[in-house]
Amino acid sequence: MSEDNEVPCAAPTAWTLGDDIDWNAPWVEVYLRVELPFWMMVAPTDLEVEINGHKFPVTVSDHFFEYSYGHMSDSKHTVLIRGSRKSSEDLRPITDYIRTQQPEAHLSERKCKTIVRMTTRCNSSVATKIYKVGKGGAIPPSAARYIEDLSRGHLAVVNRVIQAYRLATYDYFAHEVAAWDVPFWYIDFKNGAEVTATLVPCKGWDHKPFLFTRDGGPPAPISYLDPATFRDAMDLSASPGEAELMDAINLMERGDYGGAVRRVVTSLEVLVEAQLRDALTIASDAEAAATYLAETEDAFLKRVGKLCGLRKSKLPFWRQIKDARTLRHKVVHGGFRLEPRERGKWQKTVDVLRWAYNWFEDDPVKRDVREKRIALRSLGRDMTAGIFRPVIKHDGIHLSPIDPQS
Repeated sequence: MSEDNEVPCAAPTAWTLGDDIDWNAPWVEVYLRVELPFWMMVAPTDLEVEINGHKFPVTVSDHFFEYSYGHMSDSKHTVLIRGSRKSSEDLRPITDYIRTQQPEAHLSERKCKTIVRMTTRCNSSVATKIYKVGKGGAIPPSAARYIEDLSRGHLAVVNRVIQAYRLATYDYFAHEVAAWDVPFWYIDFKNGAEVTATLVPCKGWDHKPFLFTRDGGPPAPISYLDPATFRDAMDLSASPGEAELMDAINLMERGDYGGAVRRVVTSLEVLVEAQLRDALTIASDAEAAATYLAETEDAFLKRVGKLCGLRKSKLPFWRQIKDARTLRHKVVHGGFRLEPRERGKWQKTVDVLRWAYNWFEDDPVKRDVREKRIALRSLGRDMTAGIFRPVIKHDGIHLSPIDPQS
């Protein structure tokens, strides 16, 4: 391009993920598909699922197959065809082509478990970006995050279907699902385009991630500990309540936010009781310790105050502990369900109580294991979950741009 034809372009002063989406663009109709991790023992069924006043047409079926190039992978990166079962004659054109590229290659067939398919909508600006990329291309980051949150926003629809099935059958194997259980979603557009959304990044790994080494050597698989340290860990023992703390951290990743809050509060209660027993025994005797613990069995905050008094230290997490225990009570005794769209709030609760656990435990070695290398250990987590705030209203799914002030 000559200088006369050049168009000056100033760099933006600020940019946020999603700025390249026209949020006022009209909607286009799309279909979402997801495979459940279990079979629903029912013939193919058409349903109408109502969420917040909006009715979604839903089909439950079990006639889907996947055909993979060569081996099947956990990431599904090798899947070439999804749909109804194909005959050898149907597959011949693609198998013939594959063998021209690799004579030993073949197609592997896999029968899918129950598929839930629903009719919904998508921002046409995002749809246009996907059309332009074409099959197998790299979707722009904003569009990729959008379709992930579009899928997450419909977990409520899937779980409403599952709940109805469970109420009608009491099937032992059926359960509510989170992104961890159903990480792969497929969006079908009216023009025939299909795109996959992987909601949990680590579910798309077929091998350990590699990192470059500081000495400039070849990339090496991520390693959290060496074999010798692993062998030494066999002699480690958990602190009181530590197993519950580890469970809470993992349950957050698996989408069981209520379970995470229950476990993390329990972990703190178990630790405080054990440490108070030891402190009272040292201050008086074992009998006095047992008596006090029996008298305060239902007075956890009183126990905390007593322990802080014996230690002559001030607890920096009083309000957060009280709030977490109130939330746990609502979950356990009030049936309160923690919404996925507020994951950040529940994550903060678990994080703060983990810090409180560190404070009570007062073990620098164990604290460092929990608090160091968090960024490295977070590779593969769905850290952007809900960034576009999906919510179902009376007219359907809504997603919103990121608020820079929030």
